[in-house]
Amino acid sequence: MGLVDILTLFLKQVAAAPHGHTLNNIGTMHPYNEALHQGLVHYGRREVFLTQKGIRRIGAHNYRAYDPTTWTDAARVDYYTQGMCHVFAIAAHKLTNFPIWVMFDPDPNRTTCAGEYDVVHVFVSPDKSGSLDIRGWKDHDLDLMQPVTRDCGGYVQPLTLSELMHHVGPNKSLIEFDDYDITMAQTIVCQWLRERKVTPI
Repeated sequence: MGLVDILTLFLKQVAAAPHGHTLNNIGTMHPYNEALHQGLVHYGRREVFLTQKGIRRIGAHNYRAYDPTTWTDAARVDYYTQGMCHVFAIAAHKLTNFPIWVMFDPDPNRTTCAGEYDVVHVFVSPDKSGSLDIRGWKDHDLDLMQPVTRDCGGYVQPLTLSELMHHVGPNKSLIEFDDYDITMAQTIVCQWLRERKVTPI
């Protein structure tokens, strides 16, 4: 069986799982790695989901397993703090116009495969008085989170959306995403803002 056939079979297995395909059931990791590299799947919580590209690849147009709006709060926090924090931050930025902030690894010796400083977390902040992510608001002065040495560009710093996108992709710090990912995250951000009676700008 060729790689294309193996990859298609793997994508169909992912599509058949009602709440995501667990890594424990994948067996060989090669089709998963190839599918991830091609942007056909992504890893959320502890399961693998089809991306919109993967859905189109096998014609699984009724696929609905990846819907974070139906997950528990704990599952959402897990998902949007372990690999997809940038998606939540972008969604929040688009809804509120709050600037995007990035936390880099303060160790200048630890970089990505592309030779860039590793992104640890992405969040938004309206005025540098704290950070907002899926876990909520946390008070702290972002100006005080800069290191004495600026070798790695600062421990935290604001980035434009286009600058953030420079850190997304294969061999980069951040996982690729698509419009569906942003739409799902925006739904959750809106729900979060409503529950806390915060009005988007």
